[in-house]
Amino acid sequence: MSVSSDYYREQLHNKRAVSIGFLKKFARSIDVDIFDKIYSRQTLFFTAKKRRVRLPKEVSNDLAYFYGYLQGDGCLTLDKKGVVFSDEYLEQMERINELSGKLFGFHGKIYPKMSKISLKPSYQIEIKSVVLNSFFYHVMGINRGIKKNLKITELLMHDDIILKSYFSGLFDVDGTLPKNPEKAKQLFIDLTMKDEKFIHSIENFD
Repeated sequence: MSVSSDYYREQLHNKRAVSIGFLKKFARSIDVDIFDKIYSRQTLFFTAKKRRVRLPKEVSNDLAYFYGYLQGDGCLTLDKKGVVFSDEYLEQMERINELSGKLFGFHGKIYPKMSKISLKPSYQIEIKSVVLNSFFYHVMGINRGIKKNLKITELLMHDDIILKSYFSGLFDVDGTLPKNPEKAKQLFIDLTMKDEKFIHSIENFD
């Protein structure tokens, strides 16, 4: 493996988490199935520095909702160190923060933000996690920084219930209903986003 015996022993016996680089060398030289064996474990944990993150192996309703909300009103930071959400409603930020704890095992920090022209604060969640940023970038397909070229990941396409949870997340960010539905001449669900191509792709779902 081109590593010292001390380094080998440290990775396998002394460290709480083995590095991905070491596992790649281990797979090439000793056991080609090591990643499949790790994935077969019931729970997967990843670490970056001291933070331990639980990553889901399957797309649940909660993950689909979280993903939809992230596409609508969140972003992956360009420095690859975290995930950020913004909303004017504190209760929504608290809900997303609770989902973070449920899905990944830790919460972010919620704090108010005031702009020069606003009359009331908006709220932001900052979830500091290199692992989470990488997960949504590499696995779920969300770009870092300003959102562009939005699309629905194939991981959601084969389950109508999962898709409904995803659309619920999008709607809770950018959706509206008639203010007085009993008086409306025609009922509607309105979803407003800047990405026109993405909106047209949503039209294909019924």
